[in-house]
Amino acid sequence: MIDPVSFLLFAGASAVALAIPGPTTALVITRSLSDGRHVSVPLAIGIGLGTLVGSTAAIAGAGAILIASATAFEQPHLSGPS
Repeated sequence: MIDPVSFLLFAGASAVALAIPGPTTALVITRSLSDGRHVSVPLAIGIGLGTLVGSTAAIAGAGAILIASATAFEQPHLSGPS
């Protein structure tokens, strides 16, 4: 069980991180203010779909597959005659 002090620190840090808009949020807000809803709605949908695809790949283990296949991309070590 996590102690209450650590939980409160984590909750506070998470709240601060969530309150700060990221670059995609700033992009949607900027485009909606300058170009209107007809531009910002497809933009927000595209960002959501991209996040869904990336999250699904991460959950499916794309990182583990890339790490496991790193040996396929390594250059063979050139050594002299034995």
